[in-house]
Amino acid sequence: MHIVRESKRSRKGRVICILFTVLFIAILLCFSFTLQISDELTENSGSDDFLDPDADKFLECPIDSWNAVETEKVPFGSFDVIQKWKKQRVNKFRPTVLNALLFDKYLMVLIDTKQMSGRHVVCRYFDCLRREIPSQFESKIYPESVVYCPRRIGVHYISITGNILEKPTKPIAIENASLTTDNYTNINKSGEQLETQINK
Repeated sequence: MHIVRESKRSRKGRVICILFTVLFIAILLCFSFTLQISDELTENSGSDDFLDPDADKFLECPIDSWNAVETEKVPFGSFDVIQKWKKQRVNKFRPTVLNALLFDKYLMVLIDTKQMSGRHVVCRYFDCLRREIPSQFESKIYPESVVYCPRRIGVHYISITGNILEKPTKPIAIENASLTTDNYTNINKSGEQLETQINK
């Protein structure tokens, strides 16, 4: 009987030891993964990679009255993401930004894509010295080749990435469509009309 009890205690001790080992490894892996994600966010957010080498990185960008606007809504914001793209937030996707137009309530970014309508993307904002402004926004491509981004104060450049962890491509300058020709006004109105029709 004494030998049987000792055997049971020994078995329990081994089981407990194995459980603690597995738990320790799991905690270690979680900690390692958290550090990796944190490093990627630090590396890819607020990056000065696009800063002019002759520019003072600590210089404050002047903010004009037309650029002191911040919004949270975009056209088609309530339009559901197309089903096939709902799980694509983690996939790498680095579209080429062709043009970016500033309107009163949002930015309209044109990108070089095909058959990507409804896919998740992230708006990445940059100031006058191309320093990233840490105020990203998750949007989507809709309609084809168009991404709508809400406005941010002091934004002069913009880039688009597939998710928050991706390093942005070189940002392009934003054209202030609200201060220029009637053609941009017509584009603005037609976009709002189309959104109204879809949401009805």
